[in-house]
Amino acid sequence: MKKKLISILFLVLAAVLFCGSFAFADDTDLSGEALSEEESFSGSGNLRPGATPIPIYPMDMPTPTPIPELTFEYQAFMTTYMGLQFEGPIGWDVTADSGEMYILTESDAEAKEGYNATAQIIITPVNSTLKGSALRTELRDTITTLKASVFKENNFNYAIAERTLLDTAGYYANITGELNDGTYVYSYILMTCIDNKVIRIQLMARTEYRNSYGKIMARMRNTLSWITQ
Repeated sequence: MKKKLISILFLVLAAVLFCGSFAFADDTDLSGEALSEEESFSGSGNLRPGATPIPIYPMDMPTPTPIPELTFEYQAFMTTYMGLQFEGPIGWDVTADSGEMYILTESDAEAKEGYNATAQIIITPVNSTLKGSALRTELRDTITTLKASVFKENNFNYAIAERTLLDTAGYYANITGELNDGTYVYSYILMTCIDNKVIRIQLMARTEYRNSYGKIMARMRNTLSWITQ
C-alpha cells in the first residue's frame, strides 16, 4: 500500500512538472517567430503574453467565441517632417504629424467594441546613438512610462527581443495589459537609434485581435523607409 501511494505521488508530481514545462512555450512575435525573452515580466502573477494556461481537467477548458481574422488594405503614408514613408491601413486617419510624432488612428466605423486602434511613429533626440544595452534600457524606460500613463498597475506584462528597424539593430517588445478604462489591449513597440535619434514605431489594439493587427505592425516595419529626394 505504501509503495502504491508513493507511485501515485510520483506520477502526480511528474504531471505537474510536465504541464509547467509547456505552459509558456508559445511566446511568439507578430510574424510567428519565437520570441527570445530577455526581460522579466511585471504584473501580479499573470501569464506571459501569448501563454496558454493549462486546465487541471478538460471540463475546465472554456469554449471561446471564435474571433474572425481581419484583413486590411494598405496605402502609402508619408511624413515629410520626419522624412519617413511607410504603408498603413486604408481608412485610418492621420491624427498627428510633426517632427516628433506621427499617429494613424482607426476610424470610428472600424473601431472594435468602441476602441480605436492606433499606429504611431515617434522620434526622440538623445545625447548619443544608443546601441546594445543602452538601447534596451531606453525601451524598458519607454515601457515603464507607458505603463504609468495609461495602464492599471496589475494585469501588465511584457517581453523583449532583438529586432531590426530601418536596417539597423534594435529591440522589440510585446506588451499586454489592462488600460485605466478597463480595456484589455496588446501593444507592439519596435525601437532603434540612428544619428542620435531614437526611432520608435508602436501599435496598440484590443487583445482579442492581436494577430490581425499584428499584421499592420509587420507591414509598417517592412515598408518603413527614408524619403529619397
